Amino acid sequence: MTYVLASDLSTLTISHPQITIWDSTYFIHVLGVSVYCFEGVGLILPLEASAANKETFPKVLCIVLSAITVVMLFFGCLGFAAYGDKVLSPITLNLEGSRGDLVKVRMRSEATRMWSSTDETQTTLYTNSSLRSSARFASLAKVCFCVGLYFTYPIMMFPVNTIVESRIWGDETPRNWKFRTSVVTMTAVVAWGVDDFGRLKY
Repeated sequence: MTYVLASDLSTLTISHPQITIWDSTYFIHVLGVSVYCFEGVGLILPLEASAANKETFPKVLCIVLSAITVVMLFFGCLGFAAYGDKVLSPITLNLEGSRGDLVKVRMRSEATRMWSSTDETQTTLYTNSSLRSSARFASLAKVCFCVGLYFTYPIMMFPVNTIVESRIWGDETPRNWKFRTSVVTMTAVVAWGVDDFGRLKY
């Protein structure tokens, strides 16, 4: 999150894309993203059941949901302000290339106006080194994103599996592991086959 925030803020200093305040063609996409942001809602009942003080749970839930909403809105608006209609889903796809290309173009332009061709070459080499460094940080951010998804997947699927299994088999458990294995396999195939992450949200 820190690297994404720093990347967005630094991009704002060199790029000022045209911002569209409202576009009805993406309304369904917005609804899909909103549902995706709160996909952990299925854990509310298990969390309330295991809470030590159930009386304060609604208040804590409201505070947490409000904080999550503010953070989501902040990062969403900041990313759109930085990249405009070039913003990608997920935002990690914007970390590598977009910001670096803009820096490279600006530095080349300054080198052409102010320095000799030799200095411009040195500036370009320096910029390429910066791009490689940015690419490494972008790759690290993507790895962290994947690790986060990997560990949150079983948490999100637990209430789903519990409800579906109780409806199908009741208290019986012999075939539950087969059902869970099939669910994991199915979601892995879908994740591998869908080339655009945003399509999963609507």
